[in-house]
Amino acid sequence: MEENFVRAAALLGEPARATMLWNLLDGRAYTARELALCADLSPSAASNHLSQLVAAGVLRVVKQGRHKYFGFASDHMAGVIEGVSTLLPAPSPGAAARRQGLWYCRKCYDHLAGHVGVLITEALVARQLLLPGGAEFQVSSLGRTWCETLGLQVPAPGRRPVAKPCLDWSERKSHLAGALGQLLFNRLLELGWLRPTAHSREVVVTLAGERGLLDTLNLRLPRRED
Repeated sequence: MEENFVRAAALLGEPARATMLWNLLDGRAYTARELALCADLSPSAASNHLSQLVAAGVLRVVKQGRHKYFGFASDHMAGVIEGVSTLLPAPSPGAAARRQGLWYCRKCYDHLAGHVGVLITEALVARQLLLPGGAEFQVSSLGRTWCETLGLQVPAPGRRPVAKPCLDWSERKSHLAGALGQLLFNRLLELGWLRPTAHSREVVVTLAGERGLLDTLNLRLPRRED
């Protein structure tokens, strides 16, 4: 057990590998060349690091045409990597910083995070749409009805948890992850309530999104500061 822990710490703690893993948390798959650029590595060095991560089961590689794309082997593994960032104290952002950039609203692999992600989750719990219960949230009958009003079907239990808390590295509170977290994030994008940002994990809440969250959750978001 101790040997496995030491190997895992060495694998994830190497700065170049950590940089590549952090960039993969935007939920996209990248080529080795793209990951080499983000980590300031030569192609051969990046290939060596990526091979180690694939061999350890952290990443998977998919071949499409002439290219190979790297991404997390599972959403659980992505959650583990995101969770590592909560081990050290985060700088206190203050009220103004919470309304800026990644602190305010961002993508955490395939679901919503940041100040907005936490506020939405807290609103769902406060209205008893989600019921806290240890490692997972339970979706109440009210929650299922609420999801249906947004055009969502709560997924059946499977290998992936339906709804689970994910500790937010900047807020130190939980936001919604799991299959429902992914579906909700995608639906808010479809509705135009959220808008992704190119080349960044930052997510923009649109005016329609502010109105929609106020109407459906009685959630009034603090104004974002640029």
